[in-house]
Amino acid sequence: MLQEKEQEHLKLRVLLRAGAFIRASPSYNSKVEKVGSVEQGDVVETLSLSSSKDVTALNGHTVTWIQLTTNQKGWIPMQ
Repeated sequence: MLQEKEQEHLKLRVLLRAGAFIRASPSYNSKVEKVGSVEQGDVVETLSLSSSKDVTALNGHTVTWIQLTTNQKGWIPMQ
C-alpha cells in the first residue's frame, strides 16, 4: 500500500531586490503573460508538493521556478 505524503503550506519572503513578475507559466519568454508582480519583502505561498520547474535563463543559468497557491496564482523564479 502506498503512503500518501501530506502537503506542507509554505510561506516564503521575497528577497529579490528588484522583485519579480508572476507569470502564467514558468518561462523567461516575453510572450508569456505576466499575471502580477511581487516586491522585495512580500510573502508568497506555495505547497511543498506543488510544481516546480527548472528553466534556463537567457544568461545560460538554470533557475528553479515555483508555482504559487496565492498571490494571483502563477509562477515566480527562486533567484
